Order: sequence, then C-alpha cells, then structure tokens
Amino acid sequence: MNITVEQIDIMKCNSQTKMTIRERHFPTGTVLLTGFKEK
Repeated sequence: MNITVEQIDIMKCNSQTKMTIRERHFPTGTVLLTGFKEK
C-alpha cells in the first residue's frame, strides 16, 4: 500500500505543558518531530 501524499502533518497540543508537537510523516517512513512552546 503506497501513500501518494508527500507528507502528512499532524498537530498535537499538550494542554499540560502547553507544547505543540508536529509529527511529519514522510513516504520513506521517517517521522520528524518538532516541539515548540505556544505563545
């Protein structure tokens, strides 16, 4: 099963730490995680 979408961005918000986690999924199976504080 092949996904034709280049990447899927999933935004997750942690209400406890006020951190927003972005999960970027690539077709190669790599997942890029970036976290940043909400202003």
